[in-house]
Amino acid sequence: LMQVLGVGAKAGAGGFGMRRRDSTTIFEQTPTTICCGLFTLRVGVRIASTLTIAEGLCQLYVHLADVFSGEPVFRWGPERYEQQLQAASALTGAVAIFCGLLGWRSTWTCRPIHARVFRRIQGCLMLWAVLWFLFVGVPVKVEHVDVPLFEELPLSLLPGQPTRPVIDPEWPSGKPTVCQDIADIKGRLVQSLNKNMKHRFLRTGLRRLYTVLLKNVLTCKQTVRLFWGWCAALLVLRGYCIYVAGFFLKVVLRGGDGVMMIGPLADLDKPFTETTSSLLLIREQVRTAFEQMDTDGDGRLSLEELIQYLEGSSHRYKGLSSCPEPDSRAKAL
Repeated sequence: LMQVLGVGAKAGAGGFGMRRRDSTTIFEQTPTTICCGLFTLRVGVRIASTLTIAEGLCQLYVHLADVFSGEPVFRWGPERYEQQLQAASALTGAVAIFCGLLGWRSTWTCRPIHARVFRRIQGCLMLWAVLWFLFVGVPVKVEHVDVPLFEELPLSLLPGQPTRPVIDPEWPSGKPTVCQDIADIKGRLVQSLNKNMKHRFLRTGLRRLYTVLLKNVLTCKQTVRLFWGWCAALLVLRGYCIYVAGFFLKVVLRGGDGVMMIGPLADLDKPFTETTSSLLLIREQVRTAFEQMDTDGDGRLSLEELIQYLEGSSHRYKGLSSCPEPDSRAKAL
């Protein structure tokens, strides 16, 4: 009966893989895609998992490079909690790698427990990213500059007059510590370039050139804008990963596999008690189709009722009831 009605079902990787619904198909499946249909949900979860693994590897690399080299690549906030923040970041990197691997595994198993843990860890990574940027980017250090003791003319023009320290007027509320981090990185870069240069006079000239160039590249204001821009981009990316993970969890709970799901997408936003599972949905659709065929309501399906239903379902079956019955001789042949 299902073959006559055009209900084909073939096994797919991790799901039912049935055809989409048309005028002759009872069972409905909906594709699950992201990025305006550019990727399937399964591919989206794998991309998010790969990005999470890459982020975790970067965090572990920076931590191990600081430990084994003895020269920190990046200052991890103020000195009073720098070591604790560095250790927490390394631990978070290991968790991110585990989360990415779990995300890949969830696309193969389609088990709700894997998808749920993957989404929760993504949320924890989002919280850690916010805390890390606050701990590193918010602290400031008050900088002082020397100004002449007498600022009024003509006394300010006198040579050799004493000076007095005042708060840097460019940063009256304090200079962000990330500016000093970038300055330290520039200094280590100049030392590394000079170390590889053997000619003494050429090394001196290049050191001055490097100092001038790096002084005009990534100034403190540029560093602050770049730092918080990096923060915004990372949080947007992490938020989208959380959305993809949550979408995948809903699809898996409804019997989907990240490519197709049974039922409309509107069921994903309903409470689970108000929706039907995949098996109950199939049973309900079969019962509805049977009620449409059983016109006399006797609970039995006759040949005339089936022919009448087929004529109403597709133009291909028009006139099927008017065809004469084959005679007994044709049946015997």
